Parts: sequence; structure tokens; C-alpha cells
Amino acid sequence: MAQLPRRMMPHHITVKPYLGEDARGPVYGPPVSVRCSLRSKRRMVRDQTGAEVVSEGLASAAPDAATVAVARSLVTLPDGRETSVLVCKPNDDGGAGAWQHTKIFLA
Repeated sequence: MAQLPRRMMPHHITVKPYLGEDARGPVYGPPVSVRCSLRSKRRMVRDQTGAEVVSEGLASAAPDAATVAVARSLVTLPDGRETSVLVCKPNDDGGAGAWQHTKIFLA
């Protein structure tokens, strides 16, 4: 299983993982730095409920990023802007030898 090479992930984003809700609203875990490749591109994606939503950006990261960047997590981009995770999709090649990575679609 090959992972994306580090040279192809020049950016760092900070992710506060969404943990759930309490009486005061959303609860987030401690911030985690995630190395990735960022692209700004508007596209339609389906969120975790199946609804079509507009994604403004895509972060391609290592496979283990899927455990941190769950839907509704807060993300701070390198330029300081804040956004959230719409959906996180691990890419598995099914043993074909392609690069393994996680696609994080951003609001």
C-alpha cells in the first residue's frame, strides 16, 4: 500500500475533530495538524446524509487523516481562513498499487 509522497503534500491545515453535541452545541477535540495538498475548486458532493452540497475546496491527505477530519470538523487553512469538513472519503485502490489517500471536501 503506497501513500502520497510528502513532496505532494506541501500544505498544513489544522483540524479540530467534531466529537458530537452537548447541551451548549457542537463539541470539538484538540487541534491536529494535517499535512495535505490543497486545491480550490467548486464542485457538488454528497454529504454524510446524502444531500447535495457545494464544496469550495479539496484537501488530499494521508489515509490516517480520515480518523481526524470527520464531517463537521473545523478546519483552519494556511492563510488563516476557517471552514468545515463537508465529507471525508478514504481512497482505497483495492490492492492495485495506487497511492492511498483521503479526500477531505471543505465548505
